[in-house]
Amino acid sequence: MKSETLFIISTTFIALLCDAAETTCIPCYTCSSATHPGCEDPFTMVDPTSVAKSCYTKKCYKNVEKSGATTIVTRGCAASTHLTGCSSNSQGTTCFCESDNCNVSGRVLPNSLLAVTMGTVTILLRRAISN
Repeated sequence: MKSETLFIISTTFIALLCDAAETTCIPCYTCSSATHPGCEDPFTMVDPTSVAKSCYTKKCYKNVEKSGATTIVTRGCAASTHLTGCSSNSQGTTCFCESDNCNVSGRVLPNSLLAVTMGTVTILLRRAISN
């Protein structure tokens, strides 16, 4: 029984990794609140597919720039050299992420599903090996 469970867990984990490795692009929202009403925070585009774009760099970004009373939110594809996460300066905040349409939220987070899956698999493997 334990070996069957270990096999199923290992197979699922490998399948998830293979699926992630074969992805050639991710969809990102590409818009600016200066030209697209609904692109601001919160994201309220009536037809979000109209601003969805396939990004071969596998990274999305969201930039919130403040100039006086004006705030402009820009979303789009990012260069693959940017690190995942957010940085801020006196003019605003820019965030980079790596999962499907991840640049829609108030906070841009890395692909948490893969992180949770890997953590769960690690815990289950440790329990299976120690029993």
